[in-house]
Amino acid sequence: MKESSFDKAKPHIEKYLSVGKAKLETAVLIKKSKKYSNAIPEYVGAYEEIGQALFIMDKISHNEEIAENDLKKYIKPASHTKKILTHYITRKEQLEKNSNKNFEKVKKSKIGELFSNPLDRKTIVEKTKKRISIYNKLNNLRQTFDYSHDLNGQITTHNYDKEDLNALCFLLESECQVSYYETKLGLEGHSIRTPDDTDETYLAKIASLPAIRKLKELYEKYNSKQNQNLRNKGLAFINSF
Repeated sequence: MKESSFDKAKPHIEKYLSVGKAKLETAVLIKKSKKYSNAIPEYVGAYEEIGQALFIMDKISHNEEIAENDLKKYIKPASHTKKILTHYITRKEQLEKNSNKNFEKVKKSKIGELFSNPLDRKTIVEKTKKRISIYNKLNNLRQTFDYSHDLNGQITTHNYDKEDLNALCFLLESECQVSYYETKLGLEGHSIRTPDDTDETYLAKIASLPAIRKLKELYEKYNSKQNQNLRNKGLAFINSF
């Protein structure tokens, strides 16, 4: 039997998730000891690994005929800066490929009810582009906290406000968690889809999956007023870097 693109890609996706999860767990432990400067490179590394998994998951979801050479290209698509951005690049491409009609269909489905969002597709695309422009700084930020000297040979200093660094760690942790479970959702969703499924029946199936329940839990946690403020503080720190 011919091996499908999903079968080829699944081990790579699972490995990305495994390594990303391990890095995330390390980052969380370091953060708990309040060594935020040491935790930041681990968080960014975790985000890069997990984002790659989501990137490949999206590619095979939209193109079941990925060749072996294409798979290699998707595993190493670009520089670290680009790979760190793959989560939001994937989100942006998903939104841009989607029609307004399909976007509204999802919003009216059970999933849309679970993750209510009053924004239209165009607005979300613009917000996603803005997030990409901010996160474009993450690789340089990681290098600043990961090395004793910068590329010009200057000594790097980490004399930043601890509250700002804590907020940054919280933001990166939230991004890692959401990206991880969005990829898990892709894996779970692939296993339950049948040729007879309509869009409506498939969306209804997805709404009951374990990854959706976890994403709902994260959605409620990260969108509390206090945690929104913390995440916005982390974003402001990156943007000013």
